[in-house]
Amino acid sequence: MKVYRVENPSEEHGLWRNFDGSPCDVFEKLKVGKCREMPMPDNDFYRRDGRRWFSATDTPEKLKAWFDVFDVVQLCELGYKVYEFEVEYAEPVNEFEVVFTRDLITSSTAIEPSAIWNDFDAAKRFLTCCCCDCEDCYAN
Repeated sequence: MKVYRVENPSEEHGLWRNFDGSPCDVFEKLKVGKCREMPMPDNDFYRRDGRRWFSATDTPEKLKAWFDVFDVVQLCELGYKVYEFEVEYAEPVNEFEVVFTRDLITSSTAIEPSAIWNDFDAAKRFLTCCCCDCEDCYAN
C-alpha cells in the first residue's frame, strides 16, 4: 500500500507533534497556511502498543486537505519533503488519514511538490518575490 506524507527527512517527524507528544515548533516559522489552522491535539493513539504511528494519506490528492500550496512552499524552504512510502500495512483513521509505523516501510520516494500542487512553482516565485510579509500579500 502507498501512503503520502510531508515530513522532515532528518528527524522523520511531521509538523504537529514531536515523537514525545510535545508540539513541534515549525508552526512558529510558517507565515500563513492551511495546516496552521488544523487542530492536531496530542493523542496516545499515535504511541499505542509502544510504537510510533505516523499520519499520512492514502492518495497524494488528499494531502491538499491538510496543506495548501503556500504551506508546502514554506515547508520545503524549512527542509521538509513530500514522500510516497510503500508500506506493508496502514490503518485507516478517517476519510483523510491513515497511520503506519516505520518498521513496515518497504520503500520511500521523495516527490516533487509540483506533481501534487500544480501551482507550486508560481507560489514559490510569489513568496520569493513578495515585497512584504503581510497576510494580504499571501492571500492573493
